[in-house]
Amino acid sequence: MKDMNLFIKNYIAHRGLYTNDIPENSLEAFLNASSNGYDIEFDLQLSKDDKIVVFHDDNLLRMCGVKKRVDALTYAELKELKLNNTNAIIPLFTDVLEALPQSTNLMIELKTGRKNRKLVALFLETIKLYNFNYIVQSFDPRLVHMIRKKAPTITRGYITNDKHVNCGVINFFIELLPIHTWIKPDYYVYDITDLPNKKMDKMNQKGVLVFSYTATSEQDLQAVRERYANAVFEGFKP
Repeated sequence: MKDMNLFIKNYIAHRGLYTNDIPENSLEAFLNASSNGYDIEFDLQLSKDDKIVVFHDDNLLRMCGVKKRVDALTYAELKELKLNNTNAIIPLFTDVLEALPQSTNLMIELKTGRKNRKLVALFLETIKLYNFNYIVQSFDPRLVHMIRKKAPTITRGYITNDKHVNCGVINFFIELLPIHTWIKPDYYVYDITDLPNKKMDKMNQKGVLVFSYTATSEQDLQAVRERYANAVFEGFKP
């Protein structure tokens, strides 16, 4: 079990401290967050050649102007793309781990994809080589379950909301399985637009930490921190 107190106490920059000139999930955004004293949240998925890359969307269109899936390109191809018309590129997971001071606390989201088992295996193989305080989470309960089975001492979280996600398989699990019992998350990350609610209040009372995504104002951030554990933030500097 990792030290959760720092994730409750500190401010966590969603996809790094990004701006109009510094793209989300870039090395520049992560270093900007670190230099301002913030911890970071970021997203991991696999390239075509099984490199762990830091990128949120399944598709490259929004951030790179290319209508292709991330997992359709090798990392050699991905690193030729620019993020939001800047000089920043899609970083490898290891690039981030090498660049950041180890005092930075990491909230790591594993994105669901076509090679979930490989992503989990490569993530576990990589993270053990570093000495960061980190927690890992996913929208996909299957990924959270894999972490629970393969590395039960790693603090794991389940990201969710009041709505179903755009994935029939995940919705099948959500409908038919008692998610909390099956994956036994150490914490939840709940959509801020769906808070507060009785379900998360109940988890909070049971001692299960509740985080939230994404606070876009100081007022929203403090409201979550007063009732639950914390929220990732973006668009301002708390």
